[in-house]
Amino acid sequence: MSGSDWGVTAAPWRRVTPEWNNLPVLMELTQPVGRETMSAFKWKTLVGVSAVLLSIGMSTYAAPCTNASLIGSYGIQEQGMHTDSAGVFSEFRSIGTISFNGQGAGTKNDTLWFLDFTVSPSQNTVTYVVRSDCRFTFTYDSNGESFEGVIVANGTKLLYMETSGDPVRNGQAEKIKTQQ
Repeated sequence: MSGSDWGVTAAPWRRVTPEWNNLPVLMELTQPVGRETMSAFKWKTLVGVSAVLLSIGMSTYAAPCTNASLIGSYGIQEQGMHTDSAGVFSEFRSIGTISFNGQGAGTKNDTLWFLDFTVSPSQNTVTYVVRSDCRFTFTYDSNGESFEGVIVANGTKLLYMETSGDPVRNGQAEKIKTQQ
């Protein structure tokens, strides 16, 4: 059976001789006889999509994270529920910064807005630990409130939630670009 019986034709840039008929790398596959060949555009698209999928697959494997994976300053935005001194739940929002030193310590400075329209600045020192799977915990040194999170987007974004302290709090942070 020859290559032409399988619907194989030479790529337009290649002159076909009998010995080339069995080299599919240099051939262009066609649909069954009577239908037009797969266009160059379709082949380029197929090759391009394959390359993208391959690069995504390769980029999902990254070196393990460490405390050094969190270094620098991040802009933060949080929302949640807070219990006041009377034990009443109150909704709040906050915005500010959190900075990590790459060695397990940092500071968090933010402004909280409460449902009753009070605004309160807040400053905390934090201790943190990053696990190899890029999940991390950080704890306020002053009151022990703790958070669980994950490092995403090559370290440029953090997603986290409170696991002790306020009944509900979640936040996100994005790396602040510095002048170079």
